[in-house]
Amino acid sequence: MRPVILYSSFQNGEYLPAYIRYVLLQLAPLGEVKFLTNFRRLAAAEIEFLEKNNIELFLTENKGFDFGMWKRYLEFNPLESSTRLLLLNDSIVYYQKNLGDFIHKAELSEAKAVALLENASPKPHLQSFFLYLKDSAISVFKSHLQETPLKENFEDTIQFFEIPFSEKLKKVGIQTFALFQTETDPIFSYRELIMQKCGFVKKRLLEHRFSFEAQKHFWLHGKSKALYQNYSQLICTYGEKDVDFKRSYFPGYSKSTGIRFLEYIKGIAYRILAFFYFRFLKKYRDRFIRKAI
Repeated sequence: MRPVILYSSFQNGEYLPAYIRYVLLQLAPLGEVKFLTNFRRLAAAEIEFLEKNNIELFLTENKGFDFGMWKRYLEFNPLESSTRLLLLNDSIVYYQKNLGDFIHKAELSEAKAVALLENASPKPHLQSFFLYLKDSAISVFKSHLQETPLKENFEDTIQFFEIPFSEKLKKVGIQTFALFQTETDPIFSYRELIMQKCGFVKKRLLEHRFSFEAQKHFWLHGKSKALYQNYSQLICTYGEKDVDFKRSYFPGYSKSTGIRFLEYIKGIAYRILAFFYFRFLKKYRDRFIRKAI
């Protein structure tokens, strides 16, 4: 059964990144693909690429992240007769031709809502970068979008859209399932997933694009190695990268040596700050709080 596929992507510039073209080419024969992206001028070659592969282009505002784009598309086209819906976003880089296999496994599952990964924190929930929904799960998703106001902040989007969706599914007795299991927070687990030949990785890990606050999440859990891992190198060595996925397709790969060196220095500075914070400042802060109590 062919799903309707909503692939949401926020990008700058008139050309699509190579890793997105790679995904769209995979998706084209697997279902009815709708490419949801922010308003901007696209090059004629990109329009031709989409038309050649029968991919519908839906330009929309950049508001509410992936959930906002999905919401606006479903308001435009409610897909009332669709019994299968695949939701994707560009926060994941797929470097193997495995999406057809993922869809097949999701279809075979008894669960009505299937993701690649599930996060246990702060509450168990399916991660929204890949959501395969069947029948009644689609209705719950549409209702959830209608009931929930859009959020401008990324963390609020997770808090009010991604996490509650899984809760609503379970509340009405809809079974959920993740194709891959991790022993800890998925963001810490991509080395293990790559070694298992999973075929996908979080884009932010490739780009080393984390604020100081986001990096503290790694340090608090003793997972700094997961933060500073060279994931593109790891994939090329152990991940069984598809030969059609060139190394230059990895986001951040084209950065100059100078920029990479500055990021390396910044990483060292962050680690020094983390050392002093957790070894000294946090201790004195806790002592001050105890005295105040």
